[in-house]
Amino acid sequence: MISMALRLGASVEMVVQQLRGITCCPAWDNGVQVMSVPDGVARVLERHIVGGTNDQNLSGGPVLQAG
Repeated sequence: MISMALRLGASVEMVVQQLRGITCCPAWDNGVQVMSVPDGVARVLERHIVGGTNDQNLSGGPVLQAG
C-alpha cells in the first residue's frame, strides 16, 4: 500500500497520517508504545524521511506515551 501510494503521488506525510494510530498487538520501543506494525512503519517514516522525532508528530504535537 505504501509503495503504491507513493508511486501514485501521495506525500509521505499523507501515508504517515493514514498509518499512525492503527491498533493491533501493541509493543514498546524505547519507552514508546507502538500500536501495530503499520503504526511502527509510520513512526519510522516520520523519523527518517519527514524529519520528525519520537517526541513529536507531523502536526508538531507530542506523541502520546503510556505509562
